[in-house]
Amino acid sequence: MGSAETFFNTFKTLANDQRFAFVEQLVSEATQVECEWLDYKELPSWEKAILAPDVFKKHEDKIKEIWSEALGGFANTQGGVLILGVEAPKGIPRSIKPIPNAIEKVTRLHELIMNATVEAIQGVQIEAALRPGTNEGVIFCFVPLSDLRPHRSEWRSQNYMIRVSDGFKVAPNGLLKNLFYPYSRPSLVVTDSAHHGYENDQWTFDVKLDLTNLGTSSAADISIVYLLNVTTISESHSEENCVYWGLNLKERPDFLENGMLIMLRHSVHPLMSISLGHFFLRQNLLRRLWKARADLELVVVMYANNANARITKLTYPHALLSLPFLDEKYKRDTPFSGVREELPTMPSISNFERPN
Repeated sequence: MGSAETFFNTFKTLANDQRFAFVEQLVSEATQVECEWLDYKELPSWEKAILAPDVFKKHEDKIKEIWSEALGGFANTQGGVLILGVEAPKGIPRSIKPIPNAIEKVTRLHELIMNATVEAIQGVQIEAALRPGTNEGVIFCFVPLSDLRPHRSEWRSQNYMIRVSDGFKVAPNGLLKNLFYPYSRPSLVVTDSAHHGYENDQWTFDVKLDLTNLGTSSAADISIVYLLNVTTISESHSEENCVYWGLNLKERPDFLENGMLIMLRHSVHPLMSISLGHFFLRQNLLRRLWKARADLELVVVMYANNANARITKLTYPHALLSLPFLDEKYKRDTPFSGVREELPTMPSISNFERPN
């Protein structure tokens, strides 16, 4: 659930007599400013009974343009919330400009959805916050990210709109091309499952690693680099002060002082997962990490054809690593995962006992 939907649901679940107070708080605190998923609009008069026909048409055309622009812009980007009836100069909510007959206007906005964009956007929700004792109020509109994007905004000069920062913009040609003909590419994600084990009267720390392709095409020519902040060794070694690797792959790795490199010869298809094996630390190394108050850090760098390099850092805090030594009642095999961080560039990582 994104920020827009969370915000809208917070408002939607309020009792009717609390909704207008929610709007008043938005204006008085002025902390929820316009952003990628939130837009405020003050509407012109929309009362057919009190306006001359030509004035009413002019005003409704303006409202249809606002509605069409917001529907297309939010649905083409990441979804968002449009709040009608709030004045927000420079994107900051300053005053409430309540809409008369707000419930009637909610119905009218629903009616306009069908023709506001091509194709009509599904899943739009519209709710009113009425001023107590009156029929006037503020209207909240939630527009989801559309699976059928891009949508053309028919009453916004038939343009394809997107949301950029705190405003709606006409989509540039390059983006439109990608929306109409999206690239198919793999997306590799590494997942982990860690636990403490106990064997031969010794505590161990075991991390199992899996690779999943969440993209829309197969990943081939995959290269994976592991880097740890402890000394790593081959799977045949029994040195207690290093990391032991157990691999479920046919490919043989190239071992590095602080990690290893694996090149996979087979493809990983969309939604397919493979086990990369596991690594574990013996008790002696766990104790040294604990005494040094050093976290265990694993950086996984993944490359594949037609895919951007993905760099994931998994951190296992020393407080978790040392639980068996601090808690006599600690139960082995309790599962947990490392703290995940996606990195834009390769970080600097060094042996915790030999810092740079």
